[in-house]
Amino acid sequence: MLETNHVHTFKRLLKKGKRTSIFICAHPHCGYERNSDYLAGKAAKCPYCGKEFILTRAQLNKQGLLHCSDCTKGRGKDKAKEFIEEILEREQALPKEENVA
Repeated sequence: MLETNHVHTFKRLLKKGKRTSIFICAHPHCGYERNSDYLAGKAAKCPYCGKEFILTRAQLNKQGLLHCSDCTKGRGKDKAKEFIEEILEREQALPKEENVA
């Protein structure tokens, strides 16, 4: 029996001689299959962290697994986020200057 009450986790299926990719749900009891043209703006489940995210055209054009932007490898988003938070904390800790006019 096909399972229909879940958010799909997509994997790419390349067909020989076709210019567009077909994406299929990775769940074993789901037979959902769609062309990449119909998936932009739809919800999907990240295979790494399990969070739900919205598919973008840029994600659909990339090779490999479809995953959320938080799980993108090599971007260092966590380090950048920590750095920005540290700067904001330092800025808030500084004494405020009073403007005398």
